[in-house]
Amino acid sequence: MNLPPEEAGPRPWRWTNWKSSGALKPSPLQAGTLSKAVQAQLQAAELENRQKLWRWLIIGALIVIMAETWLAGRLSRTATLEAEVKL
Repeated sequence: MNLPPEEAGPRPWRWTNWKSSGALKPSPLQAGTLSKAVQAQLQAAELENRQKLWRWLIIGALIVIMAETWLAGRLSRTATLEAEVKL
């Protein structure tokens, strides 16, 4: 089976050919065709990513508080032992 002569040779590809072939379809994010459910899901994911930072900040603050409490207890115990030894 032979090709028709207009398909056989090289020819320039025009911009309109790209559009008509569907090769340049905009993504759903670009076209603004996302459904409300998908938009809500994307917003929830973005919110969760922001909250991850807060988790680490809270964990860091708790570690600092625990270290400070441990250090205060150790220093007060040392001071108490020194006062008892002097008596």
